[in-house]
Amino acid sequence: MSNTCATLYGDRILELDERPIPNPGKRGKKIVFKKYVVGMFYFAFLLILCSAFVFKILDVLLLIKSVGICGSDLKYWAYGRCGRFLMESPMVTGHEASGVVVKLGKDVTTLQIGDRVAIEPGIPCRTCDLCKRGRYNLCTDVIFCATPPVDGNLCQFYTHPADFCYKSCWATYNDDR
Repeated sequence: MSNTCATLYGDRILELDERPIPNPGKRGKKIVFKKYVVGMFYFAFLLILCSAFVFKILDVLLLIKSVGICGSDLKYWAYGRCGRFLMESPMVTGHEASGVVVKLGKDVTTLQIGDRVAIEPGIPCRTCDLCKRGRYNLCTDVIFCATPPVDGNLCQFYTHPADFCYKSCWATYNDDR
């Protein structure tokens, strides 16, 4: 089984690609804590390792059921950029998604297989003062779906941190019969 994704190649080229189905925690390359690399390489390396471990055991695999298309998706399609973010390689588009949990990371306790969820597309660092005060939307180290170099979720299957998936008991999909 494969994962059909809407991949944006720039210059108004959007193609359906087949990719492997991701496992919880095995997302593409993440650029986390990038600003600490200069002068504090070892510290940054440890933060990246810890972050990758936490993501692995606390992610869920979602069967995506709906994705909204917004202005940033259209800007990447039309111009290959949105604001200061420039597409330098192909990227799966979409970040306003909902779906059904189909697989849990090892330590996920807040969701169950079959739960319907909406995702928060911004994944903050969780360690800065803003995140600790509950203002994660202002985190300067946020990683955002469908913002280069991170792929989005206009695909069949997508992994995402469980704590940024919100249960939605009212969501229904056309295949619910």
